[in-house]
Amino acid sequence: ATKPETAPPPPDDQALNKLRERYKKEKGLDEIGEFSEGRARVRIGEQWWHIKADGTKLSDERYDEVGSFFEGRSWVRIGRQVWFITEDGTNLSDERYDEVGSFFRGRARVRIGRQEWYIDLNGNRI
Repeated sequence: ATKPETAPPPPDDQALNKLRERYKKEKGLDEIGEFSEGRARVRIGEQWWHIKADGTKLSDERYDEVGSFFEGRSWVRIGRQVWFITEDGTNLSDERYDEVGSFFRGRARVRIGRQEWYIDLNGNRI
């Protein structure tokens, strides 16, 4: 009988944080944030994006600002529009917000104009 395939263990953020200075020098980064869920936010000039544990880009997208990953989601901003991306770098939904909070216990606070509500990990209003 063959053993069932198991997923690799999650990255150890503490161990990854020891690589930050090496990645910063190797990739010519102006700034690199702490690793969270195996992803770190990085900046060159005015452009931000995320890198994975191995130092490669999460995606080719560039943003004005990005947050850290929590519960497999990160907020990103271009201009005044804010939205969420998933751990593989794809947009969580097409919805754009004026303001967002990070995910915690499966939900995040969002605001458009004066309206505020929560969304779930799939981007659905709750």
